[in-house]
Order: sequence, then structure tokens, then C-alpha cells
Amino acid sequence: EFRRVLFRSQIGDEQVPIQGNKGKDTKITKEQAKTLFAQDVPKYESMVKDKLGPSYNKLNDNQKAALISYTYNAGAGAKGSDRGLQHLVNEGLIQKIEAGDTEGVARLINEKGVKTSSGKINSTLVERRKRESELYATPVSTSDTKPTPKAEPLPPPVPTQIPERSEEHTSELQSH
Repeated sequence: EFRRVLFRSQIGDEQVPIQGNKGKDTKITKEQAKTLFAQDVPKYESMVKDKLGPSYNKLNDNQKAALISYTYNAGAGAKGSDRGLQHLVNEGLIQKIEAGDTEGVARLINEKGVKTSSGKINSTLVERRKRESELYATPVSTSDTKPTPKAEPLPPPVPTQIPERSEEHTSELQSH
């Protein structure tokens, strides 16, 4: 799931503020964001495949999407570390996949997935883990009982100008 915060600049074009390797507070258009996202997803899919090995092939599209989303947000984590997707692997992710324990994996994402930022519980991450776990547990087939979840529409852009960020807020954003 790709969520973005859109701002309308004074000349009316939509821009997306981003952090990361594109530079601090770089702003790009909505179309540029879609292009970058499409370029990034295969990298994270590859990370998930590397961590799960042959177990990846047992996943349906929703399950793959949930784990790719998790890895996109939390990272893959180095082998032997207790971070990102590696943390879930350490907690028994592969064994649950191999056993066909869909609900167990969903619970693992929701209960053991990264939900803190700067050492504090972050409500946005709590909600993200909940949604990823729900997506993981959602069957893809139309003959199954649960429908594939529909994407929620984004709220319309609110600010007409991008507000100045405090140093504390910028540091907090960079720690995600």
C-alpha cells in the first residue's frame, strides 16, 4: 500500500515531500513519486525473497504484498540481527509459512512487527502493522470468504504552503 501526503504548492501543482537518499526535504511531483515507488518495490521484493528462500513461493499475492510493505517500511535486517524482516524470521516466520499458518503469520506481523520510532510506540506504525497483518490474512481467490480489501481514497491536499519543520520534527522523520 502506498500512502503519500500531498501538498499543493502556490502554483497549484501537487508535490510529495520525501526524505532518504533523494535528499533532506526534497519535493517531487505525484508522478515522480509513482515512478520512484515502482522502481523501489522490486528491491524490497528481492529482499523478502532472499530472507524467505523457497518459502516465498508458497505465498499468495496479498501475503507477498504484506511482507513487501513491512520490509519497505521496517527494512530487511541483516542476518543474525533482530531488526526489520529478520526480526520476524527470528520469531518463526518461515516455520509458520511452511506450516500454512496464515493466522499465525498475521498475528506475528501485528504483535511482533516494528511499532516503535525513537524508542516510543508510534500509532502510525501500530496501524500499519494491523493493516499489513489483515492484508496477509486476506485470501486472493474470489471463491474464498474474505474479499480483497479496497484501497481507501487519500484525503484531499490540505495545506496551500508547506509548513516549516522544526529541527525536532525533521530528526523524528529521519529516524523512521
